This record gives sequence, C-alpha cells and structure tokens, in this order.
Amino acid sequence: MKNKAKRAETIAAGLFLLPEMAVMLVFVFIPMIYALYLSFIKWNGFQKDRSFVALENYELIFKNHEFWASIKVTFIYMAAYVTLLFLLSLALALLNHSVKSKAGQLYRTLIFTPHAVSLVIAGVIWTFMFSAPKGYINQLIGLFGIKPQAFLGSRSQALGCVIVISLWIAAGYYMIIFTAALKEIPMSLYEAAALDGAGVFQKFWYITLPGLKDTSIFVFVVSTIGALQLFEPVQILTSGGPAKATNVIVKYIYDTAFQLHDMGGASAAAFILFVIIMLLTITQLKITKMEI
Repeated sequence: MKNKAKRAETIAAGLFLLPEMAVMLVFVFIPMIYALYLSFIKWNGFQKDRSFVALENYELIFKNHEFWASIKVTFIYMAAYVTLLFLLSLALALLNHSVKSKAGQLYRTLIFTPHAVSLVIAGVIWTFMFSAPKGYINQLIGLFGIKPQAFLGSRSQALGCVIVISLWIAAGYYMIIFTAALKEIPMSLYEAAALDGAGVFQKFWYITLPGLKDTSIFVFVVSTIGALQLFEPVQILTSGGPAKATNVIVKYIYDTAFQLHDMGGASAAAFILFVIIMLLTITQLKITKMEI
C-alpha cells in the first residue's frame, strides 16, 4: 500500500510539473541547443546557405577588440551596480523595517513603484531627466550654480547615468526581499543584546548581518546575473554610445546579430556570456559556502 501511495504521489507530482517542464523545454532548452549549433555555423540569418566553420566564430570573437571592450564595460557596470544595489536596498529595508506606522506602507509603495514601471517608459522618463542642456536634472543643479552636464552624451558620465537608472528600477524589489528577511530575525536576540549593553552598530554587525546571510547571497548572485545581462536601459538611453562607452556585452551580441547579420558570431558571444555567468555564480556560491 505504501509503495502504491508513493507511486501515485510521484505520478501526481510529475503531472503537475509537466506543463512547466514543457514550457522550459520549448522556450529555454531547445533555443539553447539551437544557439549552440549556430555558434559553429556561418550564417547571416536570411539566406538558406549555411557553412560549418567549427571554432572559427569563437576565434574571431576572441580577436575582436570591440568584444573585449564590451566585456570591460560590463564588468565595470556589474561591480558598481551590484555593490551599490546591495548597500542601497539594505539601507532602504532597514529604514522600512523601523517604520511601524501606516507611513511604512506608503514608503514601500513609493520605493517599489519604479520596479513596476515598463523599462521603455522608464527610459523615456530618464531621457528627459538627463537631457542636455535643459533637462530637469540640469535645471536642478543649475540652482546651485553648477554648469549643465552632458550626462548621457558624455563618454565619462553615460555609464554612471545607466547605473543610477538601474538602481532606481531595482532597489525597491530588493528592499522588499531584505525587509522580509529582517522580519524573520527573532526580536529576542535584539532584546538580549540590549540587556548586555550592545549598541546599534553591534546589534547590526553581530545579529542583523548574520541573520541576512542567505538573503545577501541571493541578492549578490541574482543581481550579478542581471547586471551581466543588461540590455534594455542601454538600448533605449544610449544605444551603446557615446563612443561605445555603454556598449555592454548583450548590446554587442544584439548588434552582431541584427546589425552585422552574423548569427554565428552572436551565438558564440552569447555562449561565452553563458559560461562567464555560470563561472561567476559558482564562484560566488563556493566563496559563501552555499550548496549548489
């Protein structure tokens, strides 16, 4: 009877998982296999003629200066974005957690709202905000006697603007995640620490941070993956410019496929990005000694 019950549970679980597995198969695994196949093929995406070129696409990419420049831009963005996002979302969560009145609900709504805004709409809004010389931000800083800035038109400022916009979009989402984790830390620990004479900083360092370890790992891993896949804000705001200053690797892949019509080269670059993401994720999990 027990074996029959277990078999029935297994079958039921399989039936529940079947639709999700079918979706994953059709929209994830089959396209991945096809993209891997294309990475060994020379094809412009239009003609029927395709030629097998083995590792030639990979060799050309590794010799391409623009590819390595896009890798550099992506890693600079990733380092700044992931670090600032962690600090900002944690600070917002701590502030949110400390507000116990109904004002906390309004606070959470205001901070989370940008995450619900369409990326296209967000891009249009921030284009007006950062436009030179009479954008809203330039008008604001003009009140303090600061000269108008080029912002998205500046090679030195454009990537920073993209980072600011990305933080504006994502901070509310990760704030909610940190807030949920903060609520799971027993208040008795803080009460005991207070009785022992612990200050605010000591409570944060010895209770709050250890209690947020698993959540912090999640935030670091997921935000790193998201940073390496950055595309929409760059495409909308700068299109990779000025002078390739914001040309991240996904933008490079997009241009290779749909501007240069090199599907094989784009697929090879996409698989290199996949390997980079996989290695970074495994490294992060190993460093934090989290099971994978």
